[in-house]
Amino acid sequence: SRRARPLLLESLTLARRIELAAMELLAAWGLAIVDQTEGATESAAGHCWSIVERWKQTEDRHYAIPPLRWATTFFAESGDGPGTRTCAAALAQIATDAGQDEAMSALSHALGETALLDGSAEQAAGQFTRALVLLQGVDAPFDRAESERRAGVALAMSGRHEEAVEHLVAAHRTA
Repeated sequence: SRRARPLLLESLTLARRIELAAMELLAAWGLAIVDQTEGATESAAGHCWSIVERWKQTEDRHYAIPPLRWATTFFAESGDGPGTRTCAAALAQIATDAGQDEAMSALSHALGETALLDGSAEQAAGQFTRALVLLQGVDAPFDRAESERRAGVALAMSGRHEEAVEHLVAAHRTA
């Protein structure tokens, strides 16, 4: 992460200068991941909020999907309900506009996160499973690993331990 941070900051600065939304979204996402890895939760949350704000200003929704999907999980695992729901709402808008499998999968993933926050592990497991089905024709291994991991968590919370282990092993293999 020591080598990644300066490159991501340079990328973010350049993206803002030339107003390239895709590059800005992806650089902010990279910085959020680096911050989370280093335990800088507040800084990671700040990058997630900048992703939320930036997607609103662009017509190019495709590049916002993976960062918003990741931010939804980040906020949910941090216990940040408003952040989780804001990302889920953004993904709902994108899914409504785009309607393609990647967007619909991200929305199902986000609905799984909100269900977990609401204490509905069984409903969450169903949403994460739907997210995985929708990813079958999409080349998105990082997203697949995250949905497998979160499906495992939801299944474990609902007492379905064997299925949970299967999803966690699948997440590990994909990662």
